[in-house]
Amino acid sequence: MGNRSNRRAETSPEDGDFPRRLRASLAHERRLVDALDTLRSLGDEGAEAVEAILSLRRIKTIKFSWQLWESLTEGEGLDPEALLLDEIPVATLDRARHALFGSWRAERRSAHLKAV
Repeated sequence: MGNRSNRRAETSPEDGDFPRRLRASLAHERRLVDALDTLRSLGDEGAEAVEAILSLRRIKTIKFSWQLWESLTEGEGLDPEALLLDEIPVATLDRARHALFGSWRAERRSAHLKAV
């Protein structure tokens, strides 16, 4: 999601481009995200394969950039969910969350939506 010199700017909550870049990254890595989503559905049987895909640098970059951006955004008092949903369809966002973070991340989103 960019070179090292631009990492701070890329993950800044004020940066309205992050959701757009995340959408592009998820589209670019769609096959891996879809594979992760499918493998997670297998439970323990797919755990080893999930870990192998999660260890890929390009997947780690997406995952950790997303986590950092969300934390910074929440720290600024902004709603990362709303910003992401302005750019990424809910089904795509849910699938990517489940693929990259597992079910707890999807449960967090559901709890957030109920609170709103």
